[in-house]
Amino acid sequence: APQFAGWTRENTVEILAVLADNWLLKYAEKPGEVPWYRWPAAIYEEAKLMSENKAIIFPENRPLFKTPEEEIDIKLKTIEVKLPERYSNGWFSVSGRTRDWVSKHLSMIPDKQSYRVRDSVTRRTIGSVDEAFVLSLNDSGEDEDGAVRRFVIAGRTWMIIDADPEKSELLVVPASDQAKAPQWVGELPPVPAEVAREIGKLRELIAQDLGVIDLDNQSNYAIDRHNLLASEKLRISDYPINEHGLGMLSEEIGDHMEKSGSLPTDSRITIEERNDAIIINSCHGSKINETIGHLLLALASTKSGNWGRLIIESTRIGIQASGITPEDLIGWLNDTPPDALEGILSVTLPNSRQLRWRFAEVGKSFGIIRHGVDPRRINLQALIRKYRGTVVLQEVLDKLFFEKMDIQGAADLLSAIRSGVIVVEVAAAGPIGLSRRSSKDLLLPNWDNAAVRERLKLRLENERAVLCCLKCNSVRRFRVARYNEISDIKTCVKCGGKMLACTREGLLPMLKDWVASEEDSDRIRMIKNAEMVQNRGQEAILCLMGRGIGEATAQRILRKVPRNNREGLYRAIHLAEIEYARTRRFWG
Repeated sequence: APQFAGWTRENTVEILAVLADNWLLKYAEKPGEVPWYRWPAAIYEEAKLMSENKAIIFPENRPLFKTPEEEIDIKLKTIEVKLPERYSNGWFSVSGRTRDWVSKHLSMIPDKQSYRVRDSVTRRTIGSVDEAFVLSLNDSGEDEDGAVRRFVIAGRTWMIIDADPEKSELLVVPASDQAKAPQWVGELPPVPAEVAREIGKLRELIAQDLGVIDLDNQSNYAIDRHNLLASEKLRISDYPINEHGLGMLSEEIGDHMEKSGSLPTDSRITIEERNDAIIINSCHGSKINETIGHLLLALASTKSGNWGRLIIESTRIGIQASGITPEDLIGWLNDTPPDALEGILSVTLPNSRQLRWRFAEVGKSFGIIRHGVDPRRINLQALIRKYRGTVVLQEVLDKLFFEKMDIQGAADLLSAIRSGVIVVEVAAAGPIGLSRRSSKDLLLPNWDNAAVRERLKLRLENERAVLCCLKCNSVRRFRVARYNEISDIKTCVKCGGKMLACTREGLLPMLKDWVASEEDSDRIRMIKNAEMVQNRGQEAILCLMGRGIGEATAQRILRKVPRNNREGLYRAIHLAEIEYARTRRFWG
């Protein structure tokens, strides 16, 4: 009998095939086809002992396992050795990577990497993020729909400008716009369906108390076979709400009914069309809403051809996708068979970016991705396609369904919609449909432009710089902030020359090579460099201290910014650094 209920030989063979494909072990499903000299050591020794007991002549030695087939002695190939009976149905054994894999996976804690977050203005590390966060981005630090990711770290709001797979860090800039709150992308405990349904029921009780709805007209008499609705015995007095709190809830519900005319409850789902999204007010908890949201997003993508954005909360689902209407959503909720839900998600979720980090985690367990390899340097989408339909992707989907979704609960909700237990209708937009995530009190302090410039100024002026004479190659070191305080800084201390090329102290060996180079391109660059320093002094040096700002970029900045306009200069340097960070991986 199998150790696990429902487990079959086919399940074992499928897993063995994946592990053998990645050299974590060797296996033979049909041992009769494997020559005796290719058997694992344990089987070979057992067969040898069995032969000795029966006085059967057994070959004394066998070739090494790594010996190519064409180098095996023809006499050995003609020898027949009987396989021990207990291995007749197949066997598996250790392989080249077995010991290494075991040593790397002794812990049950998932093998995850973390990535530094670096402020491009100060060049300081401000924190770290995990693998799940990074793999949800593209190489430019954008979300699935192309929007620039904003997130909160170190008590401030930041914008990602580069997520280069060749580097183990994210480059960010302070976000100074106050237009909207950053989208929360961390982990919050899911709100159970029972709690969310009680929220809907409480809304209904308060609305009835206000006299804005009639429960007799709201009720439907379909049988709730799946026990989805909150208890009819609930009363407002069951909750510890004081008069002030009840007054606030009553005011919001009354305002909503006045504007919308329809109240989302445990038995009623309303759909609102807003300027930037369609809101489904569904009081069924985080996991069920996550499941329904991904179903609707998948169906929307088949209609529009584009993958949109999904924002999930316990009492609402926000879908940002082009070309869909509330009527489309009602049709999909009514027409999708509950039994088809898992199948649809199994087909569509592998196309989404949120599956990537889950696959990276499971791929390490199966040996598909080696320990210490950055998953961003691997074509994860190609691996997902390769293992589609195998136990690997099924494991990924099972983890995702278990941790983030409730497939059975969502299927029961679709059944309730089809049977009329839960009503779905289009309604005008009301305050209940507004996500609290966009409320102004969630806006964390953002950087204003003056603060960003001050941080940039502090970094640039504290850089150590070097001047190299184009005539005698002598070198002089100084701190940028002290440039104007040094009386003879514009002349060479050795030969008195005035053509001095400048760069950061860390690039001194390269500067010496450029100055001494016979290449015309290098000489022209150094002459441009020295002329800028001679003409604009500290302003030119500040430009050259910027990350990714060479002579050509520095010239463009200095042509645009008038002398003594330091604010304009810092702004131009800041924008040039951001542009370099976004495009650096495309350059040599």
